[in-house]
Amino acid sequence: MPVLPQGVPGNDPPGVVDASFDRYSGGEFVGKKHILRSIPAALERVLPDFRYMSSMAQYRRPFEGGTSYIILNVSKMVLALDFGTNIDAVEDIRKHLFSCIQVRNSPNTISLRTGSMGLDSTRWRQPEHAIWPITGSEGLQLAGPEIAAVVEDIVLPYLARHEHPEHVRETLLNHPGNASGAHLYRAVPFAIDVLRGRMDWLEDDFAHYRALLPSHGAEAHSALEERYKLAKEAIRVRG
Repeated sequence: MPVLPQGVPGNDPPGVVDASFDRYSGGEFVGKKHILRSIPAALERVLPDFRYMSSMAQYRRPFEGGTSYIILNVSKMVLALDFGTNIDAVEDIRKHLFSCIQVRNSPNTISLRTGSMGLDSTRWRQPEHAIWPITGSEGLQLAGPEIAAVVEDIVLPYLARHEHPEHVRETLLNHPGNASGAHLYRAVPFAIDVLRGRMDWLEDDFAHYRALLPSHGAEAHSALEERYKLAKEAIRVRG
């Protein structure tokens, strides 16, 4: 994999952050629109099965029962990748049983941002930080192959694994740093338990999240109890 920047803005000493920005500042100034027009060319080789939706700066690939997403997110001239999956059956249960709100054109079942990775990350430790503070044309050329390498080595395996509900549940319970969002409130594991009709999983998941409640408060306790009861009844009805 090409060498990636070792600094994340806001998380590292100023000298490290400055070096990270300097790495991608060479050449003529480039803005957000130019970055989003240029990066897809660098990703064509590694994303032949994905469709690029330029109006939303995102790639999509359907799989049986869902959709994989890769989103180019540029904020304050720093590019990161958001990526994850929607599993239709899981989202249907979350919507109709738990009244969860889904964000359109986004991976709701499980997702992650590359900015959450790094040597100093408390979420997902990786050798390098996968963010690109691009401000110059030479920096843009430098970033292209690096982004393609991260997509190929990290993003695509993550998406392939999380096309399967069982693997989503395992990640959320045992490796919560490998997913974004407040899992306790989103009820994805409970929805998977209902989908698979696994009362034993539901009891385990309820115990797991109940152990986390002291740091969340009474409202979270009430929501967890309610969703547990709904899931339990749904599994019972499904037989």
